[in-house]
Amino acid sequence: MQEPRRNAKIDELSPDKLMRGFNKSPIMLCMILSFFLLTTIIAAMSMDDIHAMIDPKWAEQQKALREAARKAALEKTLAEQAAQRKGAATRPATQPATRPTTRPTSRPLTGREKITKMISTPAAPNEIPGAPKSGIGIDETINR
Repeated sequence: MQEPRRNAKIDELSPDKLMRGFNKSPIMLCMILSFFLLTTIIAAMSMDDIHAMIDPKWAEQQKALREAARKAALEKTLAEQAAQRKGAATRPATQPATRPTTRPTSRPLTGREKITKMISTPAAPNEIPGAPKSGIGIDETINR
């Protein structure tokens, strides 16, 4: 008995030939590209340090500017605290310092506040939470 004739193209496509494109993947190219990309990112993130190594005078100027800014911020904070203490000392004792004299007007609740209130309030005794308030039960909805 004769063996059935095979297609010549199928015989040419061996598993080794099919995997040839995957075996020669450009992994080295990807590694080199990743190295240069990461080196560029690190260098860009540390430009001030590189500039300080090249120009020490610039680094001293930057350090002096940072120190002056820190001192100015500290002086501003101390002045604000002194003004608050001075204002608290001159305020009359009959007027409370922290409570408002009028009650804020109530506003309607937003959707998120409604849901938060609905979730956080406990159910009353003999109440089934989430039950319909229309009085329709499951027995009335079944077709008989």
